[in-house]
Amino acid sequence: MDNRNSNRIINDDLNINNRSTRMPVIICMEILDTATMRNFDIAYRRIESYILNHEELKYEVQLAKIFFGAESFVEQELSDMDKQSENDESNRPEYSSSPVLGDCLIDAIKQIKIMECKQSAIGLSNHKPNIILFASGNYKNDETMLLAMSKVKKIKRANEISIIPFVSTYSDNFEKGQKVFNEISTVGQAFKFDEYGDADISGVFDVLCKSMERMSASSNNAYESLIAASPVEIEDFKK
Repeated sequence: MDNRNSNRIINDDLNINNRSTRMPVIICMEILDTATMRNFDIAYRRIESYILNHEELKYEVQLAKIFFGAESFVEQELSDMDKQSENDESNRPEYSSSPVLGDCLIDAIKQIKIMECKQSAIGLSNHKPNIILFASGNYKNDETMLLAMSKVKKIKRANEISIIPFVSTYSDNFEKGQKVFNEISTVGQAFKFDEYGDADISGVFDVLCKSMERMSASSNNAYESLIAASPVEIEDFKK
């Protein structure tokens, strides 16, 4: 019997129908122009659809979505795919030329730590958490940002989290943002993202989907990063 299936037992006391090992995936998106936000949402739906149609991942992935601009806003807390709710886009933060990226990263880490504590208390475990970041090269460089970067670098060095950042080539501060995001990227670089290029978005999520598939294909590699792209795929994004 598949161990995953054998672990999916109903526990009425805890009201949990899924006892599978969880894989937290947090999508962090900067509030930008309308065209970019439309593409961000399309990308999010593609990830969501892929997971829901994957025989194993739909039982394991917990998804969250955080937007940041003038402030950081957790639109969707980490939850199982079958518990995702419709969100009110009117609650999203306003655009800012100095978005609070630090607050967003702190909120993402909090989401992961809170969920890990809850699951540990009831005997559930996690694959390595993943943060997927879509941002311009702009950010508010304050104490919160410095604290967030320090925390992210620490847990990345400890191999406790996977972070894949995509930086907008349309941003005036693209090079500045890329340099910062290279430091926190699991693969050592921030991928380029053209917010007006549907083809580029398609390529981005083809890589993510393939990586999720590889992760679930072998129990020996279950802890590997969601975005452990092959060298060939990484080179494709450098072009």
